[in-house]
Amino acid sequence: MSTTNVNQEEIRVIFSDACARRELLILTTQYLKLESNFVLLEGSEVYAKTTSGGEDALSILKVKDISLRFPHKLDFLEATSTIVGIGDHNGEKLIRFELPQSIQANDGRSSPRIGNLKDAYATFPLRGDKRVVKATVINISDTGARLSLEEALPNNEFRVKDRIMLSLYLSKGVSITSPACVRHLDYKTFGIEFRPGLADSDVRTLSAWAFSKQERERDIIVPSNVTEEFAVPQDEVKDVVVGGGILFVSWDSSLEAALGASFGPGMRFYSAMPSLLTLKEALTQQPHMVILHMPDGSDKSKRLIKSLEANIPEGTPVLLLGTDVSYERLFETRQELKKVLSSISWTPEKSQFLQRLALGMMRGRYG
Repeated sequence: MSTTNVNQEEIRVIFSDACARRELLILTTQYLKLESNFVLLEGSEVYAKTTSGGEDALSILKVKDISLRFPHKLDFLEATSTIVGIGDHNGEKLIRFELPQSIQANDGRSSPRIGNLKDAYATFPLRGDKRVVKATVINISDTGARLSLEEALPNNEFRVKDRIMLSLYLSKGVSITSPACVRHLDYKTFGIEFRPGLADSDVRTLSAWAFSKQERERDIIVPSNVTEEFAVPQDEVKDVVVGGGILFVSWDSSLEAALGASFGPGMRFYSAMPSLLTLKEALTQQPHMVILHMPDGSDKSKRLIKSLEANIPEGTPVLLLGTDVSYERLFETRQELKKVLSSISWTPEKSQFLQRLALGMMRGRYG
């Protein structure tokens, strides 16, 4: 069930609070899903920082309308907004969008409890701190949890109404410790209630973790499990890249294979060694786009990239792809290249993002 809030004062308070905590924010468009964080609320504009350098992608794709999803207390909120542009705050490149006129609260869960908790576990000391017991977390909510003991405990050591200090380890780096009361016990399975209740900070931790878990399960970004809604239609790909395709300039054959698999069979993808002779030969095939690989942050790599870029025909979209190079060095190199429209640091998790960015760059150039 969802509810809509149109109270502007309450909406401003919610966004102000999210910015103060630099809350996780998922931005989605027709072609991209970007993980980001709130940064600043200034007047009627909200500033956010993406974790993947998506600000450039949004500019290239000329995106205006954008959807927002983020956690707030025990709710998962959704809203739509309009991008104002790209701004700068304390030296960071940020996305600027309008403060939404309404927000929807929808926890996105089929039940109050969160299940499917792979590797989540809990520990607690027995009465008198005799020893620490470990249990698997079956499900959890803001009021309690259901757990399964790894061993059966004698009735005189563990029973209903016992008060325990429970430590929950939900995933790497995410844990909650709270006093709790055993509400029911059935052999190795038992239920607890947080008493006197989770602290506000723990409620926020739980909410943010549940929200991140839900977003991962949507699997919009991960290429191995892309949903139909966000998969690039093959007929669209063919319309854009008939003939020239994408030319990848690199020595790295394993990276070439990874990128080729990412773009799929509907996209012509081929490579050339990073030398002027092989590049010029490959350019005779008139690629619709060129991806230049910067393998490290050395001056030698930077000089080579510059010489290669100088030989690419004007008007051909060029993307700079970095591996083992800092974001600052990659950005600095990109700023010195006149034909490069965007740069991105490569990780396998960015496969779908890269595919969307490349498609958008070609659409921007060829229509």
